Amino acid sequence: MTTEDYGKQVAVAIRAVQQMHSDCSRLLLEFDRKMAGWTPIYGNNATRELTYHVRAQYWMAEGVYRFYSHKNFPGVSRGITIAFIEPDCDEPILIVSNITHKSKGSDPKSVCDEWDGWNAFFKWGRKRVYNEVLSFEPVDPQQRIESIRLIASPLYSIKSMQEVEGMMDRITE
Repeated sequence: MTTEDYGKQVAVAIRAVQQMHSDCSRLLLEFDRKMAGWTPIYGNNATRELTYHVRAQYWMAEGVYRFYSHKNFPGVSRGITIAFIEPDCDEPILIVSNITHKSKGSDPKSVCDEWDGWNAFFKWGRKRVYNEVLSFEPVDPQQRIESIRLIASPLYSIKSMQEVEGMMDRITE
């Protein structure tokens, strides 16, 4: 392979990542509409911790998230997380989660962390399987969480918003 061929392959890969980001943005916005009555805990934010420094391993978001609270369900947050870069995975992963926090009357921002869905699936869970409801008490270091129900699926296996809604229905039954 020539340097020119490699450069063209990199350009194609970058355009594919750009398209994935655009598709994920639409998915998050559609999910916002489906969460009627639920309030986004972090406003319009979908990621954080991006570096602008010249010394960086990478400048791309490792993932995106949306978490929601509801006045009728104090202490509960529902979320969607998309992991783009995870060392143990070969592809982007969609995680839909329902989290019950120990502090039921607290401000949602004080008990929910943007990466709870990610950490629950990749770090705190006992097993990592796709398309199954996983229910457990996590070992989060701050001990903020009472229990989590989540379901994860390879992002590109999802073909419609109805599938994502079905994932949320399965974990909130």
